[in-house]
Amino acid sequence: MAVDKFEDRARPSGKTGTAAELDGARSSTPRPAHEVGSWTLDYLGPGFHAQVRIARRGRAAHVGGWMSPAAVTSILLVSLTRSTAIEEATVSSSGRFEFRNAPTGPCRLIFLTSQSDAEPMTPPFWI
Repeated sequence: MAVDKFEDRARPSGKTGTAAELDGARSSTPRPAHEVGSWTLDYLGPGFHAQVRIARRGRAAHVGGWMSPAAVTSILLVSLTRSTAIEEATVSSSGRFEFRNAPTGPCRLIFLTSQSDAEPMTPPFWI
C-alpha cells in the first residue's frame, strides 16, 4: 500500500499532509476591498452617447463623464444593493456630469431624458 510521504509527518499545527501545506493559503472570511484605480465605460443610448469614468481609492469613489450630444438633463446613479443610495447629477451645457461621493458596489446609471418614453439605463456595473 502506497503511503503519502507527508502523511506520517506531523506538522507544528498538528495537521498532516496537504492540509498542513495549505494552512493559511486560503481563507473563508472575505477581506475588505482595497480597490484602487480607474475604469471607463461607454454607453450608447437612444440618441446619445455617454462616456463614464469610475475612479476608486479605498472606500472613496468618484464617477464622472461626458454625454453627447450635450443636453441639460439629469442622471441618477443608483446602488443595486442599498435602496437609499441614489445620487443625482445634472448634465452641463457642455455635456459634463459627475458624482463626487458615489456609492460603492453594484450600480447603474439612469438617464432622465425627454427623448424616449422609457428611461434609458446602463447595465449593472461595479464601483
